[in-house]
Amino acid sequence: MEERKRKVCLRILFALLALVFMPGGAAAQDEARLVLKTDVAKEIKVKEGTAWIIKYEPVTTTKPGDILRYTIAYHNEGNAPAVGARIVDPVPKGTVYIIGSATGTGTDIEFSVDGGVSWQSPPVMHAVRKPGGGEKQEPAPPELFTHIKWSITKEVPAGHSDQVFFKVTVQ
Repeated sequence: MEERKRKVCLRILFALLALVFMPGGAAAQDEARLVLKTDVAKEIKVKEGTAWIIKYEPVTTTKPGDILRYTIAYHNEGNAPAVGARIVDPVPKGTVYIIGSATGTGTDIEFSVDGGVSWQSPPVMHAVRKPGGGEKQEPAPPELFTHIKWSITKEVPAGHSDQVFFKVTVQ
């Protein structure tokens, strides 16, 4: 069973990311080219003296309740600035997004609860049927989150790197 979990974790690690790039009118010889690299680490708590410290270690196996931190590093390997870049990542199957854990300097973050069809800034809402008929909007529980999108609001100069993050709990 642990081997299966390890393989699932490795599949998650190598999951494809969708990157949408709009060059902003750069000439053909001047192009931005963002390259993405995803890393996943397991969160562990270690007691140092009287304090508990959160550390991250490589993922070899997972079990329900484990917290995984995904880091998506991006690097502009082109010779022009990237403008209007977005990173879209699915919440890995078999995990639940931890509300509030998505971060990224110089980004606007949106979420999807419908497989990436539509996007919302927090608080993410979804329709719930009322007992007497009709629907009402309520905050979406973490289990409904399917995708995260970071819209990079700053120009990414040629040769520049940065990162975005999110955490999930293994089911």
